[in-house]
Amino acid sequence: MPKKNLSLNVRKLILALIIIDVIIAVVVLIRHDSRPAAPLETASAVPSETAAAIATPSSSAASSSYEALISPAYAGSSSKLSEPDNTTGFSSGWTVQTTDASVSSSLTFDTDAITISSPGTSFADTFLYRDGIPLEQGADYTLYFNISSTVNRRATVAVEDLSSGQVLFTQDLVLTGDRTYQELSFHQSSATTFNARIAFQIGNDGSSEVQGMHTITIDGIRLISSVRTEAIRVNQAGYPASEEKRCTFIYDAGDLFDVVNAETNEIVYSGAIVNQKQNDSTGEVNGWGDFSSVREPGTYYIRSQIGIVSPIFSISQDPYADLSAALLHLLSLQRCGMDTSGSWAGDLAHAICHMDQATLLYTDQTVDVSGGWHDAGDYGRYTKTGAKAASDLLLSWMLNPDLFHDASGSPESGNGIPDILDEARYELDWLLKMQDSSGGVYARVVSESYPGDTVRPEDDHLPLILMPAETTSTADAGAAYALASIAFRQIDPDYAAKCQSAAEKAFRYLEQNPETTITTNPEGYTAGLYLDSSDHDARFFLDIALWKATGNRSYLEAASAQYAADSACAQGASWKDNGAYGAFLFLASPEAETADAALYQNLLSSLTAQAERLSGISSDNGYNTALNEYSWGSNSLAAGDGTILAMAWSVTGNQKYRNAAMEQISYLLGRNSLNLCFVSTFGISSPAHLHSRLASSSGTILPGALAGGPDSSREDDVTQALSPDLPAAKVYADEYGAYSVNEAAIYYNSAFLFLLSQMR
Repeated sequence: MPKKNLSLNVRKLILALIIIDVIIAVVVLIRHDSRPAAPLETASAVPSETAAAIATPSSSAASSSYEALISPAYAGSSSKLSEPDNTTGFSSGWTVQTTDASVSSSLTFDTDAITISSPGTSFADTFLYRDGIPLEQGADYTLYFNISSTVNRRATVAVEDLSSGQVLFTQDLVLTGDRTYQELSFHQSSATTFNARIAFQIGNDGSSEVQGMHTITIDGIRLISSVRTEAIRVNQAGYPASEEKRCTFIYDAGDLFDVVNAETNEIVYSGAIVNQKQNDSTGEVNGWGDFSSVREPGTYYIRSQIGIVSPIFSISQDPYADLSAALLHLLSLQRCGMDTSGSWAGDLAHAICHMDQATLLYTDQTVDVSGGWHDAGDYGRYTKTGAKAASDLLLSWMLNPDLFHDASGSPESGNGIPDILDEARYELDWLLKMQDSSGGVYARVVSESYPGDTVRPEDDHLPLILMPAETTSTADAGAAYALASIAFRQIDPDYAAKCQSAAEKAFRYLEQNPETTITTNPEGYTAGLYLDSSDHDARFFLDIALWKATGNRSYLEAASAQYAADSACAQGASWKDNGAYGAFLFLASPEAETADAALYQNLLSSLTAQAERLSGISSDNGYNTALNEYSWGSNSLAAGDGTILAMAWSVTGNQKYRNAAMEQISYLLGRNSLNLCFVSTFGISSPAHLHSRLASSSGTILPGALAGGPDSSREDDVTQALSPDLPAAKVYADEYGAYSVNEAAIYYNSAFLFLLSQMR
């Protein structure tokens, strides 16, 4: 389907409705009405002193169970389990209220101390409380806490439904100087409420001891339900042990959270929930928790103070090895012009396809342009996105060759060449066919219209049309040629020389065509376009790549002149704006600063400025995503944002940029408002109905594919039928027909693979 860059059209969702949707786990809309992110499962009531197992969703840790987190041994301990690493941005949701008493309080993330100077006249008119607590009808609840007082006195715990005014539970307590562990249980027989209050009544109980100054201390407060409400978002594919780790809470879930070992049910870390505020993009009140100090490999889950939980997730040394292999393998499955009946293709195997010669538009000339990758859910092949994907693979290997091997299960595994280079070469061979004798590169090879949704590749016999060369496609392909000449220099010198010659021909073509040229589709064509209004960034990338490949200073001078004319040419890491690749390639070169000190400083400043902007956006929302709008292909944009942050970290060593880059990875792998790992067949919940003719015609799931992601512009019938109140970040549906949000694409996968290669 055609890709577009469209402006954000944010629609706010009424907060109360979002909270209701979240609590009942109807979070992600699908099939025109609703799509549950994860089934809500219940279990037997939690007894007052023992934990009851609660059903878990299917996962790699399916044998583990969620259990009540608090045990007398832990809650009654005289010392906290651990101090949080970071409470910046913490603000307690507990409040002390009084009518005529004189009190002061200190409310930290897990301890509330209230000093009473004068108790006032009424017992119930001074209390510590928290509102907005959801209680589900039929559920059993247990309230855990420790409490003490510097004088002997009385207190009462009360739970009230503020919506109806009904008192749901009360319990009188006798307080002493000893810190005592309390475990109070009640059953919610009344209707579900989303605005309950827990209150500790601590006013004047009439005793003489209370009349003098004294302090009441309450710590370790937790409310646990027998109903599992999965409303904490985590990286479902796993966290690297040594990296920053965060989770997101989708509404006010209390002041603290516990990280629990899913195998032993031991709390391994307790920390503060921070930065809670309204998020217009998600329609939620988001906060996050940081548990970076948890580094022991294993499986874990998170539970908040107000009893919601996360999916089970893992921590390991390298959680993204299998994911990276799957992202690469998807490109093999997209191969065109090849019989893919080998075991590596499985149910997605197909016979050789699209071997007819293509006719150059408005001519009788035919050209053999067989091969390459099918771009996305359709069978078109596009130079700009294909070159971008090939460049991602080449740079991934060039920068981190130790990550890639010759046994990933690709068609060429075992030939002595890293599989990632074999895959890049398959596309490069097609890109070389797309270059004409002038050095220009054809824009794309498509049909006049898309084939039917269930047409297999080998059955698509629509006439192939070759769109004329344009400067953007020429520059993009030229950069890929130049990178290939570097990557294959030691492996296949003849092929490297062929690629360098093609890159130099592209450069000369661009010299002769200084103005941007664009090839549009004729009237009546519905094939994809990928139009790009400026080629400055691609020319800059080509100039730098040729300098790197040849050492010829004239190419560096061309890049410097391009930057002087338009400094924006060094920005972006997408198919449309790819100048940051050139900037990074230069900055990462040991000889760069000596070769051109002024350009080095300019590009360093440019890359740092991009990273500062993105890290600023990332730090200002509960999911720590750098996206400030949700347009077509938003997930590839998130990967591109992460790439720029990773590049900036690589050349500056600034850990802030690395942390922000890791958060973009977590967003794509489940720490998002949809509770969805956007890579199919990974995580607890992932897309199963991607817009892919290959998968649709094969009747199976396309594995390892990064879905396009939310698009607030609603550019297909499915998303247009979703609730008009959906906020931007939730305009998504896991349906074949939702092509504007649920399509697979080669450059989505390659972008994510390149980002992962920089961070592993």
